[in-house]
Amino acid sequence: KAIGAADFPVSATASSGLDVTFTAGGNCTVTANGSAVHLTGAGSCTITASQGGNANYSPAPDVPRTFSIGVLNQTITFAPLPNRTFGEPDFSVTATASSGLDVSFTATGVCTVTATGSAVHLTGLGSCTITASQGGSAGYHPAPSVVRSFFVNSASVSCPTSPVVPGASF
Repeated sequence: KAIGAADFPVSATASSGLDVTFTAGGNCTVTANGSAVHLTGAGSCTITASQGGNANYSPAPDVPRTFSIGVLNQTITFAPLPNRTFGEPDFSVTATASSGLDVSFTATGVCTVTATGSAVHLTGLGSCTITASQGGSAGYHPAPSVVRSFFVNSASVSCPTSPVVPGASF
């Protein structure tokens, strides 16, 4: 199983036909109704089936079953960034991790990530690269970083056209 998986049913039968109960050890619990397992972290889980017997049957030997709980993979969604013009105000970048964990940004080239961590400041003309990262958690592996590059261009300058003066030479 993987951490974050939905609760799942657990069942067992005793040859006596008597009810079987379950206990959990490790990174899991048995739900209040006793028929489902809830994962609480990565690692391992042991579910033990027990049947205590009655006046006609002796208790059955406990039956433990152990399984691993793995860490989930995650991805980052980070849209391409359009080219910019030098002198534009700082602009925000956003990205999301499939885990719901926070994404951080770093910059190289002619830009920086501001102290807020999600705005980009242009520092010159040329190429800027923004990298979106998510370092993982107890339940998630680090996400593969997503890199987006764009160019910072100079503002285009337009010159007014000169009127044509008859007889003038240029």
